[in-house]
Amino acid sequence: CEPHIIESRWFLNHKSHYKSIDIITLVRDPVARNISAFFQNHEIFFPEMNFNKWSGNLEELWGNFIHKYPHDLPLTWLDTEIKDVFGIDVYNHPFPFNQGFTIIKKGNIRLLVIRVEDLTVVGSEALSSFFGRKIVMAESANVGEKKGYSELYRVFLNDIQLSDAYLKRMYGSKYVSHFYTKDERKVF
Repeated sequence: CEPHIIESRWFLNHKSHYKSIDIITLVRDPVARNISAFFQNHEIFFPEMNFNKWSGNLEELWGNFIHKYPHDLPLTWLDTEIKDVFGIDVYNHPFPFNQGFTIIKKGNIRLLVIRVEDLTVVGSEALSSFFGRKIVMAESANVGEKKGYSELYRVFLNDIQLSDAYLKRMYGSKYVSHFYTKDERKVF
């Protein structure tokens, strides 16, 4: 069992011991998130592949992404990690598209949900609202284009072909429909 699942289960059994619990989570275009996570976590999912010194062909790389990567993670994460652990069903709370973030309260738990696509614009406002004091966002540090695999990442993004079925599954999900407008989904 994954360590974070063990920790979540422990927390689930002990959450009433805390005076207050503040949680911050990000949501993101699931296809962009999956590609980014595929590269970020390649050593976990594909330990035999060294993306920093890639010498294989792109078809092999795309095949691993398309056929072996767990694509449903962003679609189910809010249910398995937030709803099941903390009892907050994010989908029961409307998301203010124009604001780019929302704060949900349930008992002693407060949850801040921010769209990654809006983070640079509303991040400081969202965090300041959540914590009740002025917060200034730091500069992004975990950026794929600045890593050892940046050239491979760029080529991968430019050339990958995703099936209509995959795109419909991802962009037709309740996750995407909840956090993004129809126009935003069309752009994706």
